[in-house]
Amino acid sequence: MDEVRRERLIKQHVSGKKTYYLDSHGKVQSYRQSVDENGRASGDNEGPSSKLGVYNSKIDCDDQEYLRLKNHRENQLEAYLDDVRDHQADVTGEYRRADSVDKLAAMLKVNHPECHAVLHLYDNENPCCQRLHLIFEDLARMFDHVLIMRARAEDVMPNFDRRFLPTFIIYKDTKIVEKLIGLGPTLTMTPEDDHVVNLLAEKGALSFPTGGFDVPSEGERRRQFLVSMNDDLDDDAWLDAED
Repeated sequence: MDEVRRERLIKQHVSGKKTYYLDSHGKVQSYRQSVDENGRASGDNEGPSSKLGVYNSKIDCDDQEYLRLKNHRENQLEAYLDDVRDHQADVTGEYRRADSVDKLAAMLKVNHPECHAVLHLYDNENPCCQRLHLIFEDLARMFDHVLIMRARAEDVMPNFDRRFLPTFIIYKDTKIVEKLIGLGPTLTMTPEDDHVVNLLAEKGALSFPTGGFDVPSEGERRRQFLVSMNDDLDDDAWLDAED
């Protein structure tokens, strides 16, 4: 494992450490940062903060009514995300190990019900799992609204076939929402950060919680405008019919 970690640090030192974050549309973006041979940042960040709360969007729109609604929604969302940050502070930001079913259940229980949790079922003898440990260590810090955990298969699922490791299980509100079983052929023995991030993003596991306070998009604004226009026309037609 030490050799695998050293190999990763050398690669990051040579080509830069890739940092991931969610943009204002909830899409995963990334930038590279210079690091020293121990993986510590040695230069200025070249991208925005990856912390929870970079969701705010800027839409070029002259409609004052819409802008007021947008700003109101953004303020509501930011207040909601502040609550989520406080809730998640004690359970996320680290790659946590569940060494029993009870411990796994306890961590899922304290995770915010709108935030996803990702469980990596592993075997330390598996080269793919060894590299995934290091990838998840970094991702747990970058996506600090997501609970990222690991568990030996025999600790939580004694009858699980080792041939299907690594396996990811994605949870939301303590319930399983996705099982990604037998990822060895997909990720290969030397998985890359991009492969793991893209896979989790595709399954929605990295998305921000919004609490129902989503900032309305320009497309939504136009749809609302057309609906209101149709409603007005229908009302006028009704009035004409009554006359």
